Amino acid sequence: MPFKDPVRRRQYHREYYQARRARAGLKGLKVEGGLRLETCADILGLLSEQVALVRSDPEVRSTERARCIAYLCTVALRALEAGELEERVSALEEAYLGGGRDERLEEAH
Repeated sequence: MPFKDPVRRRQYHREYYQARRARAGLKGLKVEGGLRLETCADILGLLSEQVALVRSDPEVRSTERARCIAYLCTVALRALEAGELEERVSALEEAYLGGGRDERLEEAH
């Protein structure tokens, strides 16, 4: 929604993106045992539990164990990257749309 007033425009965008993030947070994944995966930290916690289970299972062959752990580590790296990007985008949104003025961002527009 285009606003002529830059203060109203920033306020609208701030509220819009906050509501959008809030809606996205409601779509958490529910797994066994009532655990709900809503953040990257939740996913990393579950992945670390699974790695520990795979490492401690005596019936799994070493090649299967290595393959499974490598896959879980790949997923964990992606979750870490997503968490870092989420933090960076939130900081940029706050700097640009929030009350704080960042001259570098304002020079671009």
